[in-house]
Amino acid sequence: MLMPGRSYNSADYRYGFNAQEKTNEIAGVGNHNTAMFWEYDTRLGRRWNVDPKPQINISDYAVNGNNPIENTDVLGDKFRNWDISSNTQDFRWNGYLSNAKYFADKTNLTQFNSTVLSLAKSNQIYGKVYLQLYRSNTIYNVEQQYTSVPNYSRETKTIGINYQGVGNKAEISESAVFEEFFHAGQDDYYSQKGISRSYISDEVEAKVADLLSGFQDVAISDPSKYSEIKSYFETGKKGEKFDKQVDALIDEVYKSYSAGDDEWAKTNDKNTVDKKTLFSYLERLTINSKEEQKKK
Repeated sequence: MLMPGRSYNSADYRYGFNAQEKTNEIAGVGNHNTAMFWEYDTRLGRRWNVDPKPQINISDYAVNGNNPIENTDVLGDKFRNWDISSNTQDFRWNGYLSNAKYFADKTNLTQFNSTVLSLAKSNQIYGKVYLQLYRSNTIYNVEQQYTSVPNYSRETKTIGINYQGVGNKAEISESAVFEEFFHAGQDDYYSQKGISRSYISDEVEAKVADLLSGFQDVAISDPSKYSEIKSYFETGKKGEKFDKQVDALIDEVYKSYSAGDDEWAKTNDKNTVDKKTLFSYLERLTINSKEEQKKK
């Protein structure tokens, strides 16, 4: 509100809702805003164009995820959601009160953010995956779930981080965050290529990414058995035992994931894995980038 004795000319002030620039020539003073990826009608409260990065269950014409109080969208392409703390104390996470969106509480959210930053600084593969997902036209969400097993859902585009307990200050596992973000990156990459993948293919490729990053996955009994696979992604050259090690890795991952899970075993036949495209995504993140560096 204006202070007594001061005046204000709205036509001269360039900025309006969501800190975006007003375009008064289109629909009158204050009735239209412009951002990099949208034209916004302030009277209707919706965008003129469809969202270039649509999200499941939200209209492509919606603004700030239909929550302009809590969410922001400076560029008009992707509103910020999971990493913004709620201003109230009534957000319910799996039935429990929480003051951090999609996380058990602020402590868990802080631990997750710390893990993400640490990985981005120390792991080149993760850094590229994170940047890819940020630039993607698809919205990928992160949420903490009441489970001890981290996961990624293709259907909902959600990276599930395992529950740490309210107020738990334990570090959220870098290996868990790395692998589930990697799965989201796989989904984004292969869906754009129109390549349909079985879950076993994704898991085998992700296990190699773990090996390259120094993470020990429970599905792999002895990482040293796959030295030539690791060497291939570091040098771009395949040794004599490369194909045999790939077959052994597929077999070991299959046995680990199908144990006691007949349904998974039926839908993930290890004999139908397409070895020609098995590592396409990981090759793009490692070998291709090194070849480009040599050209430069």
